[in-house]
Amino acid sequence: MNKNFFIWLVVFVLIVFSVNAIDMSVVLEKGQSVLIKDKNVSLVDSLNDKSLFCVNGEKKIIEEGLSKRVNGVLIEVKKANFEEVSLKLSYRCGDCLCDDCSNEVCFVECRSDADCDDEDENSIDVCEEKKCVHKVSNEKGGFVVLEKECLIDSECSDDNESTKDFCFNEKCFHSTTEEISEKTKYSFFALIFVLILIIILMIVYSKTKKRKHHHFRKYD
Repeated sequence: MNKNFFIWLVVFVLIVFSVNAIDMSVVLEKGQSVLIKDKNVSLVDSLNDKSLFCVNGEKKIIEEGLSKRVNGVLIEVKKANFEEVSLKLSYRCGDCLCDDCSNEVCFVECRSDADCDDEDENSIDVCEEKKCVHKVSNEKGGFVVLEKECLIDSECSDDNESTKDFCFNEKCFHSTTEEISEKTKYSFFALIFVLILIIILMIVYSKTKKRKHHHFRKYD
């Protein structure tokens, strides 16, 4: 009776902890996507050691060798180059179904000139090939494209110690340093969970042993 109880308890805990858990390793080329439950993971672009991912419309940059959670999916970049990225995906969800998993917003910067308004009265904002271009007039009466936002990471500094600043495709991105340690954080929680389980099992075992001892003494 008691032996069966322990077995079923351990099985139940393992099932609860791992149910609907998905871990998969994939290699994505630029523009490719993989569907994991209700999450559509797309590789928007890759620049050697940095990769831009999109998950159900949410974008984030992840450096090679690091991991971040993007819209609920933990993405760990194993290896990256200009053509493809090798990564591991981890996602836990119940009966999730994909209603709207489109990542079109991550690939299409604009559809019309109005989508490119930079609120600068001195610039002319146009949408060219689904990308925004900002132009200003020159002395000869023509127009020139404004300089790029950045060329290196240091040009994107926002003077915030809690963020990491990236220059990607000549645009600045900022991510919190907390996102970079997702894998470590969840490993810590898993360890705490296992320790609590062990303590519970020890308490139950101790009480069961005392009951048996009391039962045998009763009939001595």
